[in-house]
Amino acid sequence: PNATYARIVGFTNVGSSRTVTFTVRNAGPGTVAGSATVTGTGFSIQGDANYTLAGATTDTVTVRFAPATEGTFQGSITFTGGDNGPVTIALWG
Repeated sequence: PNATYARIVGFTNVGSSRTVTFTVRNAGPGTVAGSATVTGTGFSIQGDANYTLAGATTDTVTVRFAPATEGTFQGSITFTGGDNGPVTIALWG
């Protein structure tokens, strides 16, 4: 089944940025390939959004939040790959 989680990036001044790193884990024995996509104003993925994980390995995906204006912002990051379908995490900054 799909899983939904939430992550608060935190207060960030205009002109500044904050990053949050997510760990992607393959708990099974086979290889899993997938990618991460992000939505929302001010949110972006830093570095490579694609991953190929051998059994029992991890990789990281880093999201950067850099607001251009004052306010509260919402977005999401979605991870694909694996048997459980995509996993979406809501982001707030």
